[in-house]
Amino acid sequence: MMVRYSRQMTTQRFAAAVLSLFVATAVYAEPAKNVQMLNIQSAMQQQNNDPISLLRKLRQEKPEDSAIAARLATLYIQKARQELEPEYYQQAFFAIRPWWRVEKMPPEIAMVRATLYQHEHHYVEATELLLEVIQQQPKNSQAWLTLSTIQHVQGDYANVAVSCDALSRVASTWLGGLCYSQLYSVTGRAKAAYAMQRHLLSQLKDNQQELHVWLNALMAESSVRLHQDKRAEQHYKAVLALRSDDLHALGNYSDFLLQRNRPQEVIALLKAYDKHDALLLRTAMAAKQAGDQELENQSVAVLKQRFAEALAKHGHTHERDEALFHLVFSDDKSQALTLMAKNWELQKEPVDARSLLQAALANKQPQAAHTVIAWVKQHQLEDPQIHRLIKRLQML
Repeated sequence: MMVRYSRQMTTQRFAAAVLSLFVATAVYAEPAKNVQMLNIQSAMQQQNNDPISLLRKLRQEKPEDSAIAARLATLYIQKARQELEPEYYQQAFFAIRPWWRVEKMPPEIAMVRATLYQHEHHYVEATELLLEVIQQQPKNSQAWLTLSTIQHVQGDYANVAVSCDALSRVASTWLGGLCYSQLYSVTGRAKAAYAMQRHLLSQLKDNQQELHVWLNALMAESSVRLHQDKRAEQHYKAVLALRSDDLHALGNYSDFLLQRNRPQEVIALLKAYDKHDALLLRTAMAAKQAGDQELENQSVAVLKQRFAEALAKHGHTHERDEALFHLVFSDDKSQALTLMAKNWELQKEPVDARSLLQAALANKQPQAAHTVIAWVKQHQLEDPQIHRLIKRLQML
């Protein structure tokens, strides 16, 4: 089975952290429905039943209850992320389908629908729904959190600041501070971001594992931007010690190791993750770097097959992954540039900037990177590799 690399592994970690903050209650619902969801949660804790089975039963008994439907859909989404089974996203859709085309859907349904749009990379539609929820419920913390994440993915940092300010007011100064630290890390203030993140980490309790994971991942990224490699590696290892299957951390740490010519460590790290396209791609890159021709050929063959299957089934592949594949393993470097330019239209994170710069350099087309270079300068992004790539492009 093929498991595609989501554009939003950061978002998935974010979602888990949000759930740890809101303790599985429908914080976005009306007060009466909040009470109802607390009763549902209590029932799940008192019984040995699988939570999904219990909620499916309640859903059958009360098919008109949007709070139950939203909670069931949320559990399916959690399961999809934990088990890398996209079929659970379909189950989440079926759970809320009766409200899918309702003009004024309940906020709890709108939140789930926005999450499903987000998963499909339909950021415009997701944003519209979230803004509608916020208009109805200005103090809806989860809506502001999800909105800020989408804004990060799109590189819309001006509006990220608005969302961070809202979180500080309607949620907590801790959550607002975390939001601001992410913003500072990609807008020329990585040193301040790391200091904030270290302070926020010190305020967590030991049992808040998802938030420990989230913060250590952010601190690793901030450390890389500050040229603090040893410290960055400590944070990557801290994430994986807490959650060994964190796909985003595995991918980022693998890139970190590959950039420092440590391919054998990547091969060992990703041995159990050959079903995940982006991580299999890193294994192939590590095999090439290590001179392991057998592993490289095997990994490349599987990736070619998966890209073909994705194209046949969905009409497209994951542009970033396929572009990187072409850059490393194909003679067709122009295809990599085409794919990354298309990807840049949809999302603008540092990794997307770096990938497009690499593609422009491989094709010796510095003009193709002008918008990225302007974006990096505008936001004063601190990223050693990105700045090295820009210098090389400017020398062409």
